[in-house]
Amino acid sequence: MSDACLVCKRMISLLFLAFVTTLPLVKPSVASKTSETAEFHIEASHFQFEPNRIEVREGQRVRLVLHSLDGVHGFAIPEFGVSLRIPEGGVPVEIEFIADNAGVFPFGCSEYCGVGHADMTGEIVVLGASRADETSSTSELVEEADFNIINIPTTLQMGRHRFAFRVTHRFARPLGQGSFVQLLEDFLGLDGGAQIGLELRYGLFRNTQIGVYRTSDRTIQFFGRQRLLEQGTDGPIGLDLSLGIEGKDNFQEDYSPQLGVVLSRRLGSRFALYASPSFVGNTDLLSPDSSDEEDDYTVVLGLGARVLITDTVTIVAELSPRMAGFDGRLGDKSNKFHASFGVEKLLRGHVFQLNFSNEIGTTPAQIARGQQGPEDWFLGFNISRKF
Repeated sequence: MSDACLVCKRMISLLFLAFVTTLPLVKPSVASKTSETAEFHIEASHFQFEPNRIEVREGQRVRLVLHSLDGVHGFAIPEFGVSLRIPEGGVPVEIEFIADNAGVFPFGCSEYCGVGHADMTGEIVVLGASRADETSSTSELVEEADFNIINIPTTLQMGRHRFAFRVTHRFARPLGQGSFVQLLEDFLGLDGGAQIGLELRYGLFRNTQIGVYRTSDRTIQFFGRQRLLEQGTDGPIGLDLSLGIEGKDNFQEDYSPQLGVVLSRRLGSRFALYASPSFVGNTDLLSPDSSDEEDDYTVVLGLGARVLITDTVTIVAELSPRMAGFDGRLGDKSNKFHASFGVEKLLRGHVFQLNFSNEIGTTPAQIARGQQGPEDWFLGFNISRKF
């Protein structure tokens, strides 16, 4: 076995062990201090508050910073005497109060804003002393900036009736091709071709999202995700069910169904681990005997991590080793499984990510098949925006 294979296996083992060993034997505790201020930024739009659920401790001072994405809205929490007007144009307004009663209290839009006005609601959960010792406050956990690490999904949820748009771009020129001078002359691959993807995602219900993704090689993927567990509220991990199907030639042939789960474990305010085991069908499209369905699937274990460096800059990395089924072989040789790393910047609702991958595929089936071209690394980027 080559040294490279040994290194990869050790990396996989370390990531998996790191994920498992962070699961606590007892439920995590919350610091008992109530003097610190919990700050939340809330977006108001037709007809949704985002986020529409916040958690604080009993006796804690709460600061809410609200702004509107469209017209004029109101905001009120009757239990705590909170009421203010949110002007149009994105001008932020602030209010502070003490959450001095434990319980679950509704909030809503206090100015009529259209036919969906009655649906513009949410809740503030004030944890009493006993519950605060049993669950983690969401304000203490690292925020998930995007719905994907690079390609592997996260457990970030979308508000009901909200949209998100993402662009993926992978330059087709291998970074190791030719000399370094030639690489600079090609402007790190920007002068060559690329595989580009466009994704639109929609919050169908609370905790339910659907979407469509198309790449420039005429692959179309339809997907959906359903939250099953929320870290802190339901236990020590986040858990989503993920399913989808993709097809080539504008969804006319070579259909690949997908089914999996996404597990996340956020550790404090700086670090998060992810595991996403999934089944991908119809992955062997190149072998002469691909009509044999016995080995025409792949079980992939997606592993990833996010490390927050500053409040807006994050280092990300992911691996997708194959655990069973088709191993991406080309003739009598298996190819490398997917690996990628990068850095992302959060700026005014956008997430800008620069990444490096050992393949240009971005859909689940493309990742399951692995690197179909030369063994090299490719420059790419992702840009996403929530609406």
